[in-house]
Amino acid sequence: MNKEDNHTNQTSEKKTSKRKLRLPLMQILNGEILQKEFFLRNLPFLFYIACLLAIYIANVYYAENKIREISVVEEQIKELQTEYISIKADLTEHSKEHLLDTLLRPRGIGVSILPPKVIALTKEEAAKIY
Repeated sequence: MNKEDNHTNQTSEKKTSKRKLRLPLMQILNGEILQKEFFLRNLPFLFYIACLLAIYIANVYYAENKIREISVVEEQIKELQTEYISIKADLTEHSKEHLLDTLLRPRGIGVSILPPKVIALTKEEAAKIY
């Protein structure tokens, strides 16, 4: 008899534990939980938590967008740096004196053989100019 009582107690405990699990779930689904005093007292705190959650989500979204923008700008910088190096090399090549001489000789412009002349002004001449 004792075994039967134990068995019935165990089955009744299982049934009550299942009921305890179903009760809160049913209250949530029915909306009864929204009418409880505990929920109503903590409603401002729940709104505060919801606002913090929304701010957190917005911050994560904003940060991810900024990271994407930064990676795009970094790629553009790499492309522009390679373009700069290429253009600088071309400019250096084209501005060499012997290359300029060969390109400009047909137009009548050449490298001067005479050294540059120094133009010296006296103080009176400089005062007239300025």
